[in-house]
Amino acid sequence: MPTWRRSSRGTERNGRIEERQERFDTADCVAMTRPIRDIANESGRSAAAVGYALFACDAHVRSGTLC
Repeated sequence: MPTWRRSSRGTERNGRIEERQERFDTADCVAMTRPIRDIANESGRSAAAVGYALFACDAHVRSGTLC
Protein backbone atom coordinates (compact mmCIF):
# COMPACT_ATOMS: atom_id res chain seq x y z
CA MET A 1 0.00 0.00 0.00
CA PRO A 2 1.38 3.47 -0.84
CA THR A 3 2.58 5.58 2.05
CA TRP A 4 1.71 9.25 2.37
CA ARG A 5 3.48 11.92 4.44
CA ARG A 6 2.85 15.62 4.77
CA SER A 7 5.83 17.90 4.28
CA SER A 8 6.32 21.64 4.06
CA ARG A 9 6.36 21.32 0.25
CA GLY A 10 3.19 19.30 -0.20
CA THR A 11 2.26 15.65 -0.02
CA GLU A 12 5.03 13.12 -0.41
CA ARG A 13 4.18 9.70 -1.81
CA ASN A 14 6.93 7.11 -1.92
CA GLY A 15 9.64 9.73 -2.29
CA ARG A 16 7.77 11.98 -4.74
CA ILE A 17 6.81 15.53 -3.80
CA GLU A 18 3.63 16.80 -5.35
CA GLU A 19 2.92 20.50 -5.15
CA ARG A 20 -0.65 21.66 -4.75
CA GLN A 21 -2.01 22.78 -8.09
CA GLU A 22 -5.43 24.32 -8.73
CA ARG A 23 -5.49 24.32 -12.54
CA PHE A 24 -4.72 21.42 -14.83
CA ASP A 25 -4.23 21.40 -18.58
CA THR A 26 -4.09 18.48 -21.01
CA ALA A 27 -0.37 17.89 -20.42
CA ASP A 28 -0.96 17.65 -16.65
CA CYS A 29 -3.71 15.07 -17.17
CA VAL A 30 -1.55 13.02 -19.54
CA ALA A 31 1.37 13.13 -17.07
CA MET A 32 -0.88 11.81 -14.28
CA THR A 33 -2.26 8.87 -16.29
CA ARG A 34 0.66 6.47 -15.68
CA PRO A 35 1.00 7.11 -11.91
CA ILE A 36 -2.78 6.75 -11.47
CA ARG A 37 -2.74 3.45 -13.36
CA ASP A 38 0.24 2.26 -11.30
CA ILE A 39 -1.55 3.07 -8.03
CA ALA A 40 -4.68 1.33 -9.34
CA ASN A 41 -2.68 -1.81 -10.16
CA GLU A 42 -0.96 -1.78 -6.74
CA SER A 43 -4.21 -1.27 -4.85
CA GLY A 44 -6.55 -3.47 -6.89
CA ARG A 45 -8.84 -0.50 -7.58
CA SER A 46 -9.90 0.92 -10.93
CA ALA A 47 -8.00 3.85 -12.42
CA ALA A 48 -11.25 5.84 -12.31
CA ALA A 49 -11.64 5.17 -8.56
CA VAL A 50 -8.03 6.18 -7.87
CA GLY A 51 -8.32 9.33 -9.97
CA TYR A 52 -11.51 10.34 -8.20
CA ALA A 53 -10.02 9.62 -4.77
CA LEU A 54 -6.97 11.76 -5.51
CA PHE A 55 -9.22 14.58 -6.70
CA ALA A 56 -11.71 14.31 -3.85
CA CYS A 57 -9.30 13.81 -0.94
CA ASP A 58 -8.69 17.54 -0.57
CA ALA A 59 -12.07 18.86 -1.73
CA HIS A 60 -12.49 20.60 1.62
CA VAL A 61 -9.70 23.05 0.73
CA ARG A 62 -11.16 23.72 -2.72
CA SER A 63 -14.52 24.94 -1.48
CA GLY A 64 -16.31 26.79 -4.25
CA THR A 65 -13.98 25.59 -7.00
CA LEU A 66 -15.80 22.38 -7.89
CA CYS A 67 -18.57 22.21 -10.48
